[in-house]
Amino acid sequence: AEPRVEDARIIAKYERQLGLSIGDAARVLKGVPIRSLAVTGSDLYFLQGTDLAILLETAEPEQLATLLLAQIGLSTLGDAGTEWEVGEVGGLAYRGVRTADRARSSYVARLPGAVVVTNSLYQLGRLASVEQGKSPSIASLPEYTFFRARYVRGDEKETAFGMLSDAAIRR
Repeated sequence: AEPRVEDARIIAKYERQLGLSIGDAARVLKGVPIRSLAVTGSDLYFLQGTDLAILLETAEPEQLATLLLAQIGLSTLGDAGTEWEVGEVGGLAYRGVRTADRARSSYVARLPGAVVVTNSLYQLGRLASVEQGKSPSIASLPEYTFFRARYVRGDEKETAFGMLSDAAIRR
């Protein structure tokens, strides 16, 4: 939400950076059962640029990760300076692409029952820390449990659920 009405092409910027467009992802992934989707970030400065992670809950993380990496690879064909990278952050293995200026910055990792696509190795490290129980998950926060009790997951009227933690608001 921005106070001014103008198209800053934010979605297109992140689609390019991640190597995944919403339309292409919907077409490519329609055969993979995705139970839920979550978007996380370090801050709300999307216009200026921020860490972004998209988590896709699925019973088939291997297949989903393979399809996402293929789509990212196709989107980067012919890009000068784009390099594939394989590594590990906090015990979480990833594969991705990046350019020196981060115009392309996309990493894919598998978590138990989910796949994450992010533009940030920091985000991967945070997710690894939560997965290993070293950091609390958002689901353990009092404000999350309060609002989830009030707005029950799976309600037929629910289309999305957004939450900012108290800590994020204070920061």
